[in-house]
Amino acid sequence: MNLRFVEAFRCVVALKSVSRATEKLFITQSAMSSRIAALKAELGVPLDRRDKQIRLTAAGTRFHD
Repeated sequence: MNLRFVEAFRCVVALKSVSRATEKLFITQSAMSSRIAALKAELGVPLDRRDKQIRLTAAGTRFHD
């Protein structure tokens, strides 16, 4: 498991914003999306739901904890 993927996920959760997390980690929006998508694929479960606000799924909450 790539720690950059985990770092990206934790930063998005902490800041509740993909755009703020990209700024904090100094990466592009597409890089952030790729990292989170790779983490989801590796774990085989959806970790979040995005509408107007980031919300973790049950699997995302377990992984974050």
